[in-house]
Amino acid sequence: MVPLNIALAGLETWFKERPAWLQDAARRTLQNGSIGNADIEELVALCKAEGGFRDLQHPDLKPRGITKEVLGSTQNSSALHLDAVHSPKGINALNPQSPLELGAERLTIIYGQNGSGKTGYVRALKHACGSRRAGQLYANIFAKVEPLASCELKYSVDGIARSSVWQLKDGPLAALRSVQIYDTQSAELYVNEENEVVHEPFVLRLFTLLTNICQLVSAKIEAEIGAKTSKLARVPWEISGTQSANWHDRLTHNTKDSEVEEFCAWTDALASELTETNRRLAEDNPAQKAKFLRKLRERQFAFYTDLQKIAEGLSEANSAEYIRLREEAKSKRRAADVDASKIFSGGLLEGIGTESWKLMWEQARAYSEKEAYKGDQFPFTEAGARCVLCQQVLEEDTQGRLKSFEYFVRGELETQATQAEERVRAFFANLKSVEKSQLLLLMDSTGITDEVQRKSIISFCSDLEARKQSLLTSQTIDELRALPLADSIEFMDKNLSQLGNDVNKLEGDSKSENRQALSLRQKELEAQKWVAGQSISIQGELRRLREIKLLEKARALANTQVLSLKKSQLAEDLITNSYVARFQKQLNDLRAQHLQVQLIKTRAEKGRVYHRILLRNARQSAPVSSILSEGEFRIVSLAAFLADVESQEGSDPLVFDDPISSLDQIFEEAVVAKLVEIVNSRQVIVFTHRISLMVQLEDAAKRAGIKHKTVALRAESWGVGEPYNPVQGKPATILSKLEGRVEEAAGLGKNSAEQYERLAKGICSDFRILLESMIESNLISDVVQRFRRNIITKNRIMKLAKIDSTDCKLFDDLMTEYSKYEHSQPFEAPVSLPEPAKLKKDIGELRKWLIEFDKR
Repeated sequence: MVPLNIALAGLETWFKERPAWLQDAARRTLQNGSIGNADIEELVALCKAEGGFRDLQHPDLKPRGITKEVLGSTQNSSALHLDAVHSPKGINALNPQSPLELGAERLTIIYGQNGSGKTGYVRALKHACGSRRAGQLYANIFAKVEPLASCELKYSVDGIARSSVWQLKDGPLAALRSVQIYDTQSAELYVNEENEVVHEPFVLRLFTLLTNICQLVSAKIEAEIGAKTSKLARVPWEISGTQSANWHDRLTHNTKDSEVEEFCAWTDALASELTETNRRLAEDNPAQKAKFLRKLRERQFAFYTDLQKIAEGLSEANSAEYIRLREEAKSKRRAADVDASKIFSGGLLEGIGTESWKLMWEQARAYSEKEAYKGDQFPFTEAGARCVLCQQVLEEDTQGRLKSFEYFVRGELETQATQAEERVRAFFANLKSVEKSQLLLLMDSTGITDEVQRKSIISFCSDLEARKQSLLTSQTIDELRALPLADSIEFMDKNLSQLGNDVNKLEGDSKSENRQALSLRQKELEAQKWVAGQSISIQGELRRLREIKLLEKARALANTQVLSLKKSQLAEDLITNSYVARFQKQLNDLRAQHLQVQLIKTRAEKGRVYHRILLRNARQSAPVSSILSEGEFRIVSLAAFLADVESQEGSDPLVFDDPISSLDQIFEEAVVAKLVEIVNSRQVIVFTHRISLMVQLEDAAKRAGIKHKTVALRAESWGVGEPYNPVQGKPATILSKLEGRVEEAAGLGKNSAEQYERLAKGICSDFRILLESMIESNLISDVVQRFRRNIITKNRIMKLAKIDSTDCKLFDDLMTEYSKYEHSQPFEAPVSLPEPAKLKKDIGELRKWLIEFDKR
């Protein structure tokens, strides 16, 4: 076995390697002896903080460790003594009028026949002291009213008297938990089941307490985790299975903020895409729509191209070229006019050579060459020729004039001027324009319905027309009306691109596989839109998951496995080896060393060490209780119980309920000796219905010089468990006391027959017990006793010669008379209690006999 001081030295180092909160829990337990609710709350906060979860209610709380001095300061324990049980209520049929006084003595023997209330007191103590296998506690089930189980317990700690009212509903009294009780149920527990050592060295008890603390802390953290319920909305079934929905459903504490930003983003572009996708999916016949849009695009392209050509025709370069041609034509016309003035001088009519005149001349040419003088060159001036205009015969001077006119028209300068003017006219004619009425039709036919766009096109065309008209009057480029900006109709190019895209999309949409992909994209967009709308709840869920992760980390710090392992290591030396040795010693002391049983450690779990009694050298497995006899079973269980409680560091009381049940004389005497031995170190309370055990304990206590108290219990008309003092002392003294009690009963009986009967019954019972005792000690001189194995003859057997027949008749008559009051009476013919005079007479006769017999 490892000495306790060596174990303590290593324990300080071991604790420093444990979580800081657990070190603080150990310090509190060692210094205060117990842990309260406030301590648990602070330990929970420390554990959570160590796990990374900040507790706002305890922001400044810091853990403190333990030292070797603290470890060694808790080995002292207080001395506990049970003094009395007062006013039991709702406990079986217990209803005494007097308290059960246990006395200040170390040994208290409580005797009572079956049904006298012993078991009720034992059951009350088991519940009040928190015994294992306390069982169900019932009130008097035959009574009309069942009060709540309770009683007042008097006890002392280190000689200081204390009192506590125990109630079943409140559970065991903490001050009395160290009281251990042996009865049939505990016997079953020790032999038939795996059980934990009740009393451990304080260092191991510390591990048990710390295990309990860990479980409490873990439970509170677990409850806090459970309270953090998710407020995350369920994904609508319509969008389930999408990437966004799956991400939403698989949020973890590791989900990054960047992921949240990505999946919760909902931009205008995505909104537009969803609208467009919905529109495309809403199209019943995308192929037909694509055909329509393609034609519409062709018309709009032609329209756009025409507008561009009109603008191009009015460009700076073309406009400059028009102005140049016009100025060139003017210049050539001036030159031709100068030439004409030379030709047509001489008093001719005004306007010769003008445009109107030239037109007339050309018409005359056409008439002459096609009608009047076919095949002849104009002007035809041969003899007899007539003027094609006035139809008169041409004279010589007229013929010359006509030829000069033709020369003018066919002259070089005139030709150049005419050609130059024609180029100006042709150039201007090639400058296209669009009338407003025509423009509206064009816009309608090309699908341009947007009012802003239509106004831009009308304004653009109007500006072009204004520039075109300004060409007619502008002398320089600078005087021209400015060209409209090409940007103003640039939207048409975008429209064409959009229409082209729409056509491509619609043609793609007309294919089933593309339409399916479009539907999936729509579902994904709807999912992303929904997820974006859940961004606040997602942020809350991530906070919850991250807090839970920290709490789970904290809860892991309250795992009891390391405590169980350490306690198991220490228990092997500090408990198991010692416990096994104590068990074997108890078997030897109880004269049961020949029994083939052994105590072994079975396991250590959650800071608890378990042992079990098994058969030794058995060739096949079998339950111990199935092999041992009832008496052997009882003695083995008693040995295990005593081996367990012997390790108790203090001197807390032991309570035994009929410990010698089923035992033979040898085992019974061994148990008596053991109980008296235990009295040297602690209070022992024995409940029994066997007079033999009561007498043997009294005798053994006397021989050992141990003061003891014997209390008897009996059933009364008002209930069971009524204490009374059994007959004790010398016969003459007892007879005097009985006479005094008869006087008291006679006085009370004058006012209450019930009170007399209560007292008289006790007097009769004690008188009968005295008769039995006087037969043993006085009549037969203590040669034999009912509950003593040996016979004493030395200096005593000769006294038997004093006995005569009158002595025998006296005791025979009195025993017959007073045995009647000890047995149950028939309802048809009950035996009435003797009157006071009868009692006085019988007691007096026995007193006279005692005096006379002693003188023989």
